[in-house]
Amino acid sequence: VKCFYDDAKTIEELWKVIQIQTYYLTYYSLDDRISLAIDSFKQMVRNIKRGRKVRNIFGYYWGIVGALLDREYVNTLHEMYEKYAS
Repeated sequence: VKCFYDDAKTIEELWKVIQIQTYYLTYYSLDDRISLAIDSFKQMVRNIKRGRKVRNIFGYYWGIVGALLDREYVNTLHEMYEKYAS
């Protein structure tokens, strides 16, 4: 993150987004949270470099993290359905 955002407050706020979004996900380890943060940040930087106009990077990052967690939840539901439906 330091390559793109030099300010420590910005980095702390991005990490705070991860902590808030995964607060109730008690099965998430620190490594899982770091992986989620890195994947989300890569997607955000990729979209900004491709020309996406972002007014508030924290709100945009919040949306990306939420979408990734929602996708994981849906995949988990599908796996559980396949496991118990048969």
